[in-house]
Amino acid sequence: MNIDQETGEVIGKGRSPRFTLWLAFFAFATITMGSAVSVKKAQADSNTNARWAVFCAAFSFAITGIVVLMHMSPLFSTYIVGTKLEGVVTVVLAAFWAATVSVVANASTGLAVDANKDNTIVNGNLYYFSWAGFVTSILLVVSYLRGVFGVDLVGEVKNRAARLTLWGGFLACQL
Repeated sequence: MNIDQETGEVIGKGRSPRFTLWLAFFAFATITMGSAVSVKKAQADSNTNARWAVFCAAFSFAITGIVVLMHMSPLFSTYIVGTKLEGVVTVVLAAFWAATVSVVANASTGLAVDANKDNTIVNGNLYYFSWAGFVTSILLVVSYLRGVFGVDLVGEVKNRAARLTLWGGFLACQL
């Protein structure tokens, strides 16, 4: 186990600690893209929502595939691991996945949820893997912020909650 002296980030086997998240994200993008394409083909009159879901999934698939390939190469990994480029890519992909989930999970679009059948999920792969991709994209952003800038969002919330309880106790003693 290696520790980066500048950031304190734990790096195992020379790869980024986010590599497994990138691999999972690539798998989720692949499944979501395949499901979105099959839904678009099944619709007689594909609307803009179906095209948007296919575009977002295909864009994420392509970008994530490039990032995974860059992580596998020692030469190209220096251009992506812990750089501003990785941060920008993670934020852009999180925005695209937020848009994808909003389109896919909306029952009025009819992509993964059918409003005519009491809002039941009709395409489980599209629905669940789009949510999995969204959660993974948020985890990538949080991991990037923690690893590069030392921002620990979960730890800060826990610390503030403990401090808030302490200050609440002080306030109660003063009354």
